[in-house]
Amino acid sequence: MTLKSQNHKLSENFILKEFTHNKISVNSITSIQQLMLENMANSILQPTRSFLCSEKNTKIKIKITSGMRTVSDYHRLVKKGYSPSETSDHFYGYPVPLRNKEKIKKFGAKYVYSVGACDIIPDMNVFEAFEIICWLEGKGVIETGQIIYEKFKNTEWIHISNPYHLFYSNEFVQEFMCKYPILVSVDGGKTYERY
Repeated sequence: MTLKSQNHKLSENFILKEFTHNKISVNSITSIQQLMLENMANSILQPTRSFLCSEKNTKIKIKITSGMRTVSDYHRLVKKGYSPSETSDHFYGYPVPLRNKEKIKKFGAKYVYSVGACDIIPDMNVFEAFEIICWLEGKGVIETGQIIYEKFKNTEWIHISNPYHLFYSNEFVQEFMCKYPILVSVDGGKTYERY
């Protein structure tokens, strides 16, 4: 299926514009990026929203605050005081120039291994939603790469990425990418703890 417009429906409750915020042209999205977007909407966010709605017996909305990022989005977040990663899954496989010497040594001049991610804020207690999403992952209802509860100043959100095995072997992810599945950061991404 080809993406037709920013209002293209990726799942029952999620459209493309929520992931791109109109900053990324529909025509520039590759077929692999489309697969990443569709998996995020259909296999992770939609079942999560449906479960939260049934659990709370009400319509729970999930706001996507950051989906597909560009390098300029990365720089904008740094200027605002956040600490986004150069190797973030938000880049959806887009080659990102690295500046960190250790990352360049490991990955080369550009990072290309991102699998797609989004930051969400459900209209309920965010940490409670984080714990429910972790439970859904543990029960096999959804399958993710990472789930991260993040907080910066007075804002809380949940970072969720696609499962890495859609594109890479588990050994590659564990040994080369060193991604931990469930983390918590309360300083805008400067530090992380395993949950």
